[in-house]
Amino acid sequence: MGTRVLSLWLPYFTIDRIRHEQAAPAPGLRVRPRATYGVEKDHPLSTLCPFAERAGLVRGQPLAEALKAVPGLLTFPDDASSDQRFLQTCASWCERYTPFVAVDRTAPGQKGAALWLDIGSAAHLAGGEATLLARLLGQLEKKGLTARAAIADHPGTAWAACRFGDNERRILPANAARV
Repeated sequence: MGTRVLSLWLPYFTIDRIRHEQAAPAPGLRVRPRATYGVEKDHPLSTLCPFAERAGLVRGQPLAEALKAVPGLLTFPDDASSDQRFLQTCASWCERYTPFVAVDRTAPGQKGAALWLDIGSAAHLAGGEATLLARLLGQLEKKGLTARAAIADHPGTAWAACRFGDNERRILPANAARV
């Protein structure tokens, strides 16, 4: 089998990590908006959950302004070392699908976190690419992580399909990016 790359994107990674580390919250707390903030002046928001995004908050917005705009916003200070440890844990979880897992460090300023999985020689062991993809996303969902993934021949193609493709085109056929 040729090169097949799975791009795995965790768009709400930091918020999902915080939720994963906390004890099971009371039912009302699950739907409250959450955000993390930086240590810089004005404590700019750095990550947001979907509820916070829908409430109109944006990355970079000052914390005081966000708290005024969204009463009940749950906030947490940034913790890059905890994010790194948890991302390594996620990478270890992915090793059940292939031993070739790497952290995507190509765009650190982007939303969330990402992993690369080289599945070219391993997908058949899971029953094929579709089965591997479904199992991986199902396991991450059970762990409380929001995830998107796509498979293609080239990392750039998988990356783009993961972030901008629709759900029906998560697995691009071989040579799909060639003209």
